[in-house]
Amino acid sequence: MILITGGLGFVGANTAQALLDLGESCVLTRHNNDYIPAFLADYLDRQVFIEPVDVTDYLALTGLGKKYPISGIVHLTTGSMQAGRGSSALELAKDLENTIHSIATVVQAAHDWQVRRVSIAGAPVIYNGVTTLPWRDDQPLPLTAAFPMEAAKKCGEIVASYLGLYAQVECIEIRLAAMYGPNYNPARSSLVGRLVHAAVKGKDPDLGSIRFGSVYAADSGDQCYIKDAARGIALLQTAEKLNHHVYNVSSGRPTTNRDIVTAVQKIIPGFEVNLPEGHMPGLAPEPWYFDIARVQEETGYRPQFDIEAGVSDYIEWLRAGNER
Repeated sequence: MILITGGLGFVGANTAQALLDLGESCVLTRHNNDYIPAFLADYLDRQVFIEPVDVTDYLALTGLGKKYPISGIVHLTTGSMQAGRGSSALELAKDLENTIHSIATVVQAAHDWQVRRVSIAGAPVIYNGVTTLPWRDDQPLPLTAAFPMEAAKKCGEIVASYLGLYAQVECIEIRLAAMYGPNYNPARSSLVGRLVHAAVKGKDPDLGSIRFGSVYAADSGDQCYIKDAARGIALLQTAEKLNHHVYNVSSGRPTTNRDIVTAVQKIIPGFEVNLPEGHMPGLAPEPWYFDIARVQEETGYRPQFDIEAGVSDYIEWLRAGNER
């Protein structure tokens, strides 16, 4: 049975589905989120169990080990984007403290339960400042940070490696690319999510409030459909043996913003959006994407969805009446 912290979130719920597909059962923690996607509904209280737990609360978290036979942990609640420019140094430090505390709690629980492996989620921002492409999971990273999420993810990798060594728990870092698909909250900053939701609802997309990335037509990045990303996480978590402690999981290819619009319009021809032409001023024009050879070699992971297949599946999901 696999414990997924942040299990009702975008990545968590889809990871639960991927683990179910591999024959696992799951315990999902939730804190502020109580939205249960339809694809998990039939599994509730049979193979999927939801527990309201603050993962920084050691006693509450370890109580789950008395209730369920937990054999692995996927930790998805590290990192925060709430603090930012204008925040005080103390607020920013508290943000990092919460990340480190949650990792320490999870690693200690894994030690207490004699759990075999803890998988911890990373993000593309961890490669900020790395100019050699594609981004590889064996590349050295600059020990600097310009964003709260970047600081949290870099600190998280160091802390997990350090604590895992002394707690004798295998901790692996899964660096995830940009993702889109079912259970995504469109109020967040995914261009794909914003465009697909707007097209399905027949509305104009809100592009002005996207905080990360570019909305310029020629800019591109590694856009991974969530079902692929979740399957990659599940394969790493359940692998009999892994040879490394860091793995990229993504589509392994760049997709331009113009390609995203074209994929949406192929399914919904009447959808119109005018992206700014060219590249975003000040942004490197080279397309960023991940090298995924390591996870492919060790787990057999292969992305199943290109942008057209992913967008088509996503639109079908929303058209079936699902809110997210």
